[in-house]
Amino acid sequence: MKNKIFFYFLVIFVFVIEVNAETFVFETKNIEIVNKNNKIVAGKGFVTNNNGTKFFADNFEYFKDTNILKSYGNGKAINTLENIEINFDSAIINGLNNTIRSYGNVLIT
Repeated sequence: MKNKIFFYFLVIFVFVIEVNAETFVFETKNIEIVNKNNKIVAGKGFVTNNNGTKFFADNFEYFKDTNILKSYGNGKAINTLENIEINFDSAIINGLNNTIRSYGNVLIT
């Protein structure tokens, strides 16, 4: 019986991690889903990833098939857990390996 419980717990745990691995939550003024649900175009606001980092920008593009989020204009990334703030003109956020490439005027605090 303990083995069954452990097995079900393990399966649920792995499934939840896999589901959350590519999650971005959009809180923007406008949002449009295009290209057969593969691309999301959003306006001014912020996007939160599964690590709790908030990305603020004037415009966003999210590509579901590659799990890439692009931000344009007055960008800022804030991670309160790590106490890091990054200001940038534009950025590419890779949701698969949790990396940020920022471009333009970049300031890391």
